[in-house]
Amino acid sequence: MKEEINKFVERLNLKGASPHTIRSYKVDLRDFADFLEQKSVTEIGKKDLRDFLASLMKYGYERKSVARKLSALRSFFKFLVNKGIVSSNPCLNLPAPKIEKKIPSFLTFKATEKLMGLRDISIRDTAILETLYGTGIRASELIGLNVEDVNFVNETIKVFGKRNRQRIIPLTRKAKEALQKYFEKRKIIRINIDTLRIPHTSPEVDYIQDNFTPDEPLFLNKFGNRLSQRSLQRIVNKHIRKVAELTRMSPHTLRHTFATHLLEKGCNLRAIQELLGHASISSTQIYTHMTPERLKEIYK
Repeated sequence: MKEEINKFVERLNLKGASPHTIRSYKVDLRDFADFLEQKSVTEIGKKDLRDFLASLMKYGYERKSVARKLSALRSFFKFLVNKGIVSSNPCLNLPAPKIEKKIPSFLTFKATEKLMGLRDISIRDTAILETLYGTGIRASELIGLNVEDVNFVNETIKVFGKRNRQRIIPLTRKAKEALQKYFEKRKIIRINIDTLRIPHTSPEVDYIQDNFTPDEPLFLNKFGNRLSQRSLQRIVNKHIRKVAELTRMSPHTLRHTFATHLLEKGCNLRAIQELLGHASISSTQIYTHMTPERLKEIYK
């Protein structure tokens, strides 16, 4: 089964799936392979899948995690059927566990204003917060941004979302200003790295030009490498804790805040769908549960 999993992962890469999705699918499919031990893909039936899902529930997996693993298996067996490796998909008509939809955590307007006005924060972190809140992009999309994806003239950023779908998103004035300041800061950082860490006070710095490569990462860590998702989560959570007490928080909190605030101010749900990069309007509709009073006003 390992060979088939590797072929499936290669297919995901070719289709432009995000690294996070690929990593999750690999873990889920390997868990299934370990559960079945030496059974080949051609021998797997619906009972094997039911037994696997039941074992996950028995050992305390959340319904959401079980549903995700089933989703990975559905995609995997669909791939096997298309390739002619198996004759039928045992996942067909296999119900996923019902998941109670949780309302995403978000910041109030007041808390958001405090967050964006923090004093004890670096230029890079300010640019990260303003970009996340001002565009509503995903954490994976933010860390995947390159320098060339920012267009200050048109005041937009180019984002590659799920399945490598591209979208152009407007920049708010504050996000643009924060990014411009960060770009100025980056010149010092890159010069120091490219010249064996010559101190920025050195007169030589004035004569060195900062040339970015096409795939130059936008947000860097202290070592001059692309910021990781884990580092981004740590940065965002640290600053959110200063302004709000939330039981759940992550970079996605600012994405939820972006969508909620737009809806509160009367933005069309379809427009929010486009900005968030949701393939289906049903993914965007979760935000309507947060603003019933505003929806009543629009309806009237």
